[in-house]
Amino acid sequence: MNTATSFRLQLKECRSALTIYYIIILLIFAIASIGMSSDSSTSGLETSTAWFLFVYGMNTFRANFLFHLQFGSTRKTLFKGWLFSTGTICLGMSLINLILLLVLSLLLHFPIGSFVFSIQIDNVFLRLIAGTVYYFCEYLMLTSVGYLITSGFYRLNKTGKWIVGTLMGGCGMLAIFLIEPFESYIDAIFLYPSSHPFIVSGIFLVVAAMILSFCWLLIRKMPAKTA
Repeated sequence: MNTATSFRLQLKECRSALTIYYIIILLIFAIASIGMSSDSSTSGLETSTAWFLFVYGMNTFRANFLFHLQFGSTRKTLFKGWLFSTGTICLGMSLINLILLLVLSLLLHFPIGSFVFSIQIDNVFLRLIAGTVYYFCEYLMLTSVGYLITSGFYRLNKTGKWIVGTLMGGCGMLAIFLIEPFESYIDAIFLYPSSHPFIVSGIFLVVAAMILSFCWLLIRKMPAKTA
């Protein structure tokens, strides 16, 4: 199996999930529009997509890894195929979301909020490009995080998985308690992308590259396990 075949197979596996996801999104918007008043708005398309791709990243390693080994493919072929298919999905969903936002807000006059509309760039076309680039880089980073978590857990035994999972949950709860004194700084961080979307996109891309490097280090000598 070469990289092109791996790319097509891994891309095809996500097709049904993507279709179901956007059907659910459209149903949610349809239901929300029924009881929505004229002075209210709704949002969350980009956030739900981010969670979808994070979970996607967590569910695309083990089965694909064992499948590629079964057919004699190298780990390099697996990783390159996954990277190309993931990049295509992240870019495709960024564009689909942008089209949905434009159709809902401009053509259907549906009151919807989005980060794309808050970007501080006067040129509308450049603003749309900035929003697409921003979300592509963010989605790629989050998908890479999910992939790293799953590939890292795959190498651990049962005890190691329990220990790491407990530590991750504990660190997450601790972060919630420690984050309160820094809310003003966090607000500034969340506002920064709207004025500097390309800078933040570059940061996301660098972080994604670092995470993917760790993924490759884990995968290149990873043993095959069926249990």
